[in-house]
Amino acid sequence: MYLRVKDGEVVVTAPAFVSDQEIEAFVHSRSDWIALQLEKNRPLQTGDELNILQETYTVIRDDKTYVDGHRLHLSDQKALQALILEKSEAYLRKRFADWQDRMGYADLTLKFGFYTSKWGSCQPAKRLIRLNGYLALCDPEGIDAVIVHELCHLKVLGHSQRFYQEISKWLPDYKQAMASVKRIRIPRV
Repeated sequence: MYLRVKDGEVVVTAPAFVSDQEIEAFVHSRSDWIALQLEKNRPLQTGDELNILQETYTVIRDDKTYVDGHRLHLSDQKALQALILEKSEAYLRKRFADWQDRMGYADLTLKFGFYTSKWGSCQPAKRLIRLNGYLALCDPEGIDAVIVHELCHLKVLGHSQRFYQEISKWLPDYKQAMASVKRIRIPRV
């Protein structure tokens, strides 16, 4: 059986021979995970808080997107993404440049996108790293973990034991940092 939460709904895929009781038991056994996913996928509401580079903003649903002190007026997803990048791009580029220098890499291209299922990607042949703009919602250790992860792909392709050994040379606390990244709620407007 397969379980996912999509657009606020719980979707279960099961073979035809599985009984309704088995499906109900399966769903019930994963109720904590379902509740977490439903909360993570809930659109932002007025009064919610959003942390961008560890600065807390109170969300106000509005017909325009702008920042008023620590109040974040939000109209739509694209405007939220533009605002996040405006507030964080310089910092993320600096963290990337610091790690790039420390690890001995040059002539890399860094681009940003907004993704729901990945934090970064690396195209070694093009010397291109893409980072998820939502990294701005992570703590500094989480940001570093994603950057180091992608930079290590320049040396070791795939996710082998050797790859994770390479990461550990640079970030011994990588697993803990990535655990905090995985808890981040990707905001939806």
